[in-house]
Amino acid sequence: MLDASLIIGLRVASVTFVALFAGCSTSQQTESTMPPPIHWTPFTWVEMEQQVSDENVVLLYCHPTYAVPDDYLLEEFHDLRLLRLHADGSFVARTLKYDDWEGDDIRKVFQHVGHTKYPMAILFRPGVPPIRIDTLPIEQWLDLIRTTHRFGRGE
Repeated sequence: MLDASLIIGLRVASVTFVALFAGCSTSQQTESTMPPPIHWTPFTWVEMEQQVSDENVVLLYCHPTYAVPDDYLLEEFHDLRLLRLHADGSFVARTLKYDDWEGDDIRKVFQHVGHTKYPMAILFRPGVPPIRIDTLPIEQWLDLIRTTHRFGRGE
């Protein structure tokens, strides 16, 4: 017959093992479901027009050359919900660095959303004018992207 303290010790050990195993499993699952960071590629007006005509949403982050991008990256770009939308193909991400408002691409952007010397985020969507979103709460960013992705593509 087993001693009572031995039985209690075995139960504690088995509970500890199960808890540790579950904890390891959960942390692996969280890491594997973490979406990758947004992949930014250079912006051109021509390519953006093609993306939008193909029913894609384009998120543009533009900033002047004197602004160090890491100093001005918007915290919204690290929001898990936005990262998941990017990972599932709800939008493509583009970046445009400009110098003193020179260049055809930045001039066209400014013609549509106004000019500023500060970095800004703009959403280009099929069938609607572009909208500057860096002044909006992240929930509105997400709604604009989701709504366009779901209904703009007939999904």
